[in-house]
Amino acid sequence: MSGTVLPRQNLAVPAIDASRVRISNSLIDFLRAELRLYKAAVRKRRSGFTDQKLADEIQFCPALASPPSFSPETLRRFLNNIPQQHGDAFFRVIIVFLLHEKWIAPADLAAHDKDAISRTAVAMQEFFGSAPETMTALFRQLEGTYVRYALAPARIVRISFTLTLRHDPPVLRALEEQVFYATTAAEHVLRETGGLHPDSYRTLHRLLASHAQQEGASRYSAGFGVADANATAFFVRSELTGGGTIYLVNGLSYDQQRNRVETMRSTRYTGTAEGGTEGGFEFFRSNSDLAGPISTVGMSGHGAA
Repeated sequence: MSGTVLPRQNLAVPAIDASRVRISNSLIDFLRAELRLYKAAVRKRRSGFTDQKLADEIQFCPALASPPSFSPETLRRFLNNIPQQHGDAFFRVIIVFLLHEKWIAPADLAAHDKDAISRTAVAMQEFFGSAPETMTALFRQLEGTYVRYALAPARIVRISFTLTLRHDPPVLRALEEQVFYATTAAEHVLRETGGLHPDSYRTLHRLLASHAQQEGASRYSAGFGVADANATAFFVRSELTGGGTIYLVNGLSYDQQRNRVETMRSTRYTGTAEGGTEGGFEFFRSNSDLAGPISTVGMSGHGAA
């Protein structure tokens, strides 16, 4: 659309055959919602952007092999969810138009009927403008469970971060779990583990079994990760409190032989009214030999040290 700046302008020109897209009720609802958002965004920049003008732009979209034939009234009824008969060809025209305008991407079509976390992950990934193949390769290296321990009053907290790659659409799901151990021997545990040093995690497991008792329910947070060549972040939302947390990763340490990430250094931002930065943390892959050497590879934008 000439002269109009829209969100998602960073998306690459999509390559998709709209004739192969399966038309379903959920997809129709998705297309209606996205076209209404598109119309509202354009009207903020172009006064008098009517259904007639939107219909003209769709019908003369250069990505269409031949101009479709439908009236502005047909489009108006579709936007307002007024019952009428539409052939699949009408919906495929809408798909081609929204893709051409870079308002949606093929991943949006794949994720339209997925859960809210997956849809949000896809939208955030598009915002980063990452190529799916690059994103998937990095996510394979990140996939797994990472842990760290922290000290709280009369308790030791085990925090695990489990990352799982989903392939349809390709998103990285994140699950954070906090398990609390009550102990009266915190000083002994700290002394024996060098202050909860990662090299002593196996010793810590043994000490917790003999000097601590798990208490209360675990706290779970579900979310997703996004990444490109310059940044990696994980967004999680507590299923108990509803609060949000962002882990902005500023360092990745690799095991070159296994071709996977072993350590993630990150800063935690909590979802409070004031923002809230809780300092830097390191998560260590739970099934790795933490006492062994970990080679560190500099990665653009991640600040690996």
